Amino acid sequence: MVAYLAANPDLAFNDVDVSLQQGQAIITGRARILAFSVDFRAATTIIVINGRPRLKVLSLDVLGGLVPGFVKEQLIQMIEQSADLPLLADQPVTISDVKIEPGQAVVVGNLI
Repeated sequence: MVAYLAANPDLAFNDVDVSLQQGQAIITGRARILAFSVDFRAATTIIVINGRPRLKVLSLDVLGGLVPGFVKEQLIQMIEQSADLPLLADQPVTISDVKIEPGQAVVVGNLI
């Protein structure tokens, strides 16, 4: 995800770091939303929909909760959409599960 965000400067994220822990990917960084520029920390997981991995935000901390709710909702949407990477879109695979472990993500699937 970090490489994707760096390669797409039109997305409103910078200083992004991803830490893989047991069952979660913790994403920290800075985001620009409307007139706000905020630091954030998101606990995320990966779900599989129609054979493709998708990021799901479990919790989000933005400036200790000192931003309007619509800004927080917009940031959740931005995080989930920016992580909808087309990395496997052209590959003949169907993903059945993704397990997040400390320092790695293990992808289970089948060749089509």
